[in-house]
Amino acid sequence: VADDETDVAQLFQQQLRRAGYRVTVVTQGSQVTQIARQLKPELITLDLLMDVDGLAVLQDLKADPATADIPVVIISVIPENEDVLAAGAVDYLVKPLDEEELTACIARVLDTRGNGSRSHVLVVDDEADIVGWLKHLLSHSGYRVSEAYDGIQALEAVAVEKPDLILLDMKMPRMDGRTTLRRLRAEEEYRDIPVIV
Repeated sequence: VADDETDVAQLFQQQLRRAGYRVTVVTQGSQVTQIARQLKPELITLDLLMDVDGLAVLQDLKADPATADIPVVIISVIPENEDVLAAGAVDYLVKPLDEEELTACIARVLDTRGNGSRSHVLVVDDEADIVGWLKHLLSHSGYRVSEAYDGIQALEAVAVEKPDLILLDMKMPRMDGRTTLRRLRAEEEYRDIPVIV
C-alpha cells in the first residue's frame, strides 16, 4: 500500500489484513520501486498524489524488469485518468472508497493472476490511449493482455508467446494491419489465431 497519508494507508492496511492479506505500507513515493524490488509483492496500491508524482512511480515500476509484472491498482482522489491506465495500471479506484470495494478489487486482480488458464489477448494499435483503454477493459474482465504499437512489434510479441486472440488496428506506422495479418496467415503456426480488426 503506497499512500503518503498515514491514516489512509493504515486504514487500507487494516481492511486488507482483515481480508487475509499480508500488507506493507510505504508512505514515500520515492521508495516504492526500491521496496517493490525487494519484497516482490503480488499487488501494489498506489496513490497519485504523493511526495513524487504517482504516474512517474508507475512508469518506473513498469520500466523495471524486476517489478514490471506486478499489478498496480491506483487509488486516488483524482477522477479516473487515462494516462495512468495507458501506463499500465490494472484498475483505478477513486477515494473515498469503502472496504468492500477495495477488497473486491484486490481479490479480482489477484484471482485472475492466479488462474493460469486465463486467455491471453494481444492488443495492436499505434495510439497509446486506445491500447491503455482496451488493456484496462480486458484486464477488468479477467484477460491477460499484452500490447504492441505497430505490426513489427506485434509479430515479435506473437513469436515470444502465441496469444489466444489479437485485436488489430489497420492504420499503423512501420507495418500496417493488413501486412501484419498477411504475415500471420503465411505462418502455419499462427494461422489459427483469431484476429479482430
